[in-house]
Parts: sequence; structure tokens; C-alpha cells
Amino acid sequence: MRLFYPSIFAVLVLGAGACTRSQPPSEIKPPAAVAPSITLPVAVDLPSLVGYSIEEIRERLGAPRETQVEPLAVQPKPRNSKSLRIKDEGWINTFETGGITLIVTFNARTRKVRDIVMTGNNEEELMQRGNLTLTAPSYIVLPVFAPETATQLSGVRVIKRR
Repeated sequence: MRLFYPSIFAVLVLGAGACTRSQPPSEIKPPAAVAPSITLPVAVDLPSLVGYSIEEIRERLGAPRETQVEPLAVQPKPRNSKSLRIKDEGWINTFETGGITLIVTFNARTRKVRDIVMTGNNEEELMQRGNLTLTAPSYIVLPVFAPETATQLSGVRVIKRR
């Protein structure tokens, strides 16, 4: 028993001495801080445009690029008669606001907006500039890829949830 106590004491002293040694050179420097991501200003609040008619979007964003070049008579008029069916009722208006391009697809007869595409090649930047989130209850965000290369992003598409 006498031999047992001194050996425990020796183990404790040696163990405590091992824990108090200095840090190796690799641990002296504090870890490098990760640079915070740069937040871009919101160019257009796309969630506020979801669910609007084309007229309401034109009021908010101004005249589309097409009406600045072509006369207003070219724009489709809503039809009162449901018996006349238009073969292709889809129309497109292009808007430029805050340094970004928005392509708005709408139904010419009902004037309802189908989707809004914001063009660009950086998804994170587009999400910030459009004030978009992937988990929003009122809209869906989908990537739009270039037709010639299915891996190159050309924008994001915003569609109203039903």
C-alpha cells in the first residue's frame, strides 16, 4: 500500500506537467476570421410584384422596353368574347430597373402574369438583388439555364404559388 500512494502521486505530477507544456507553433496564431459575405442592395423587390397583373407591374416598373421602341397599338388588348380563342396568348415585356433586366411573361387575354425572370449568372447575387428566399410561402424560385449549355445559369424565375 505504501508503494501505491507514491506511484499515484508520481503519475499525477507527471500528468499535470504534461498538460502545462506550451502550445506548438501551429496553435499560437488565432484562426483566421472568415470574411463576411458582401450584401448587395436590393434592386427590385420581386416578392412584392408576385401576383400582380401586367398593368400593375408596368405602374411599378415603368414602361417596358418593347413599348419604347414599338407603338402602343402593337400591345394586345383584353378580349371580351370568350368564343374567340387566341392560339398563343403568351406575351413578354422586358423591364430594366436598378441595373437588372426583368422578363415578365403574361397572358394577353387575362392580363395575369405567369412568371418573372431576372437575368444574370450568379444565383446568390440574383437572390439578394431581387430580395428573394427559397422558402417563401407565396412564390417559387427556379433556376433558368442557358439553352445551349444546361450547366450555365442565365437567371432565376419567380412563379406565384397556387
